[in-house]
Amino acid sequence: MSTTRFPFLLLTAVSAVTLLPQPVMAAEPTPTVVVTPTKSTRSVDKVPYAVSVISRRNAETKQAQSADDLLRDIPNFASAGGPQSLTEEPSLRGLSDRRIVIKVDGIRRNFRAQYGGRYFFDPMLIDRVEIVRGANSAIDGSGSIAGTIQFFTPTTAGQLAGGTRNWGTELQSGYQSVNQEFSTLLSGYTQQDNVDLYGAFTTRNSDDIRAGNSTTLRPSSDQPDNTLLKGGYSFNPNHRIEFRYARFYDESNMPVAPFQPVSTINSPTTRKTGVTDYSAHYRLAPEAGNKFHGIMDVNAIVYHSEHDIKTRRLSDGRFDQTAFETTGTDIYNTANAHYLNADHKITTGVEYFTNEQSGRRNGAFRPLLGDGEDSNLGLYFQQETVLFDRLTLIPGVRYDHYELTPQNATLPSQDRDQFSPKIGVNYEFDDNWSAYGSWASAFRTPTLTELYATGTLFPGNNLISNPNLKPETAENREIGVRYNQQNILNAYDSLRVTASVFNNQIDDYIEQVIGTTQTQFRNVAQADLRGIELEAKYRINQYTLGFYGGYIRGENETQNVPLADVPQNNYGLSLERVSDDNQWMFGGRVNHLSSQDRIP
Repeated sequence: MSTTRFPFLLLTAVSAVTLLPQPVMAAEPTPTVVVTPTKSTRSVDKVPYAVSVISRRNAETKQAQSADDLLRDIPNFASAGGPQSLTEEPSLRGLSDRRIVIKVDGIRRNFRAQYGGRYFFDPMLIDRVEIVRGANSAIDGSGSIAGTIQFFTPTTAGQLAGGTRNWGTELQSGYQSVNQEFSTLLSGYTQQDNVDLYGAFTTRNSDDIRAGNSTTLRPSSDQPDNTLLKGGYSFNPNHRIEFRYARFYDESNMPVAPFQPVSTINSPTTRKTGVTDYSAHYRLAPEAGNKFHGIMDVNAIVYHSEHDIKTRRLSDGRFDQTAFETTGTDIYNTANAHYLNADHKITTGVEYFTNEQSGRRNGAFRPLLGDGEDSNLGLYFQQETVLFDRLTLIPGVRYDHYELTPQNATLPSQDRDQFSPKIGVNYEFDDNWSAYGSWASAFRTPTLTELYATGTLFPGNNLISNPNLKPETAENREIGVRYNQQNILNAYDSLRVTASVFNNQIDDYIEQVIGTTQTQFRNVAQADLRGIELEAKYRINQYTLGFYGGYIRGENETQNVPLADVPQNNYGLSLERVSDDNQWMFGGRVNHLSSQDRIP
């Protein structure tokens, strides 16, 4: 049995004012280039992994009010955490957000807490999203068992592209009826000689959310503000440095558990969330004619991210504080080489980051969080080889050394090493057809909360720490085909289809086991997830027809029962038409979620 659900009535009106021409309805550039799967620029059609790209044009036509609005058309993607955008948490291929690496402009978003959310940015500030579905630990290290989602914010160069001015402004406003939310974006950008600047501010003001059955979820109002400042300086064509500052702040009302009805236990709370990012990015890429051209393309990023969350329960005034900080750097070089009658692209890099978290309840130690710190040092190598102009081989390996240390000195720490190899193969049969296959090993270290948290989870049930948790290790296998053809029925149409089949086997899968009186995170000896994904888009004249579908099954093979938290199958269909003058777009989308009765 399956159902089609329309959980919220969403009516959105968006207007934009700019001093530059905005070809938002123009065709997307071809081929689409991605960097997240390999850290080198490569056409998405030649990457041997399942990769989806959401461009600025896609984001604008979706009129996204949350990260879920941006991502929901991705096969086997789902959201958890409740209806409020602040608490949204992603799921890819049946695996929760703990197994997904999330980055914003190269900055890791490592904060994870139940009902805590993962995104902390306004979707109006997102220019592009790259989603790698499937294990990517050889590049991104711990956590990328399900994949990697990287968000990119606008750049001055991108905003000025296609115009004749060296500066511009943009005003965007919107309204949605589901929670009577008004949203506003104001941005400005300029390019002066070797200096470019970009600044933007967004604000939202919403009331309680009205559900599809006409009930109102109280309390669920919020007021998020987001500030983004970026500046860049090009010393010469070879050197460039960029600085970034972002501040997200939200005051919201919600139950302690956002997806559950308000009760004596699940009392309404007020939550204040502040997230601040700082980063500097340096690139050295010698131009043609320089003796280092082709063998040096160095990227280095240094960043610091702070999360400060304060929650007060209204029934008794209980006051919780959570602090989480991530500091990291990632330095890598991509070099081109030609030997053995083949072209090669070699990427080598080193990444180091630390996380530190602490929690207080009414000023005293809060054991439910699991105070402590962890550090991770990763060294990675990847080679991209093209043979016979049609066969691409991408082997790679990463070595990680990580340490987790609890604040409580009586608890044992963890100190481990992990290797994550991978290999991907892509073969182009002709200009239209290609096929790929990949095998990748991945891992995820248990979080500080999973290892060390203890205390009363809810009345009558205590959370028991498990410092002996093993890291999850996975082997992901997948094969896929791509078809890309233009001028099928006439000179103005095109068809693009991508289909893939995958199998992800995970050893020591970490699952939260809730008993009658006790709850604990425990290892499941072996879990298995498998599925099918399909994306298709057909364009003819001013019309575009799109389809996506995802099928997923997850098994606890130790107990021979379904895995918990695996979302239902999802499908979607969209139809758009651009006006003849390229100024208006009309369209609609339908998302279908099958029922899910495969639960343990």
